[in-house]
Amino acid sequence: MEYMIHVFHDMELGAVSHIDFVPINGKGSDFSKAFVHFNKWYETVAAIDMQERVVKPDVDETSAARIVYDNPHYWILKPNKSRTQDNTKIASLEKQIASLTLKLQTYSEIIDNKSLANNSFKESDNEETPSKRKR
Repeated sequence: MEYMIHVFHDMELGAVSHIDFVPINGKGSDFSKAFVHFNKWYETVAAIDMQERVVKPDVDETSAARIVYDNPHYWILKPNKSRTQDNTKIASLEKQIASLTLKLQTYSEIIDNKSLANNSFKESDNEETPSKRKR
């Protein structure tokens, strides 16, 4: 992993925060997929060129680039296709949850107060009403 981070830095592409490795399932395969997470891309010709080939919009489904780290050895770079979380939507949902929680607490208090009132009324009602005797 440190070697990969070093290569991305030395090739003036970007500062890598971390790399996730996922083994490739296959018979006798010793290879893994590497998901490279950048702290930032460098503002260099190499980084801009790499971004244009990899991180471009969904115009080309086959967009990819190669980093030759030790000729003839290379890594294939492809764009991340996983969806990122939409912070605006998350904030909206959190606000909605807070509002619904407040309403639920209010309704719960109303129900509790009515239950107490009904119980008090029934107890006092029972005391005032004489009970019938069996003959």
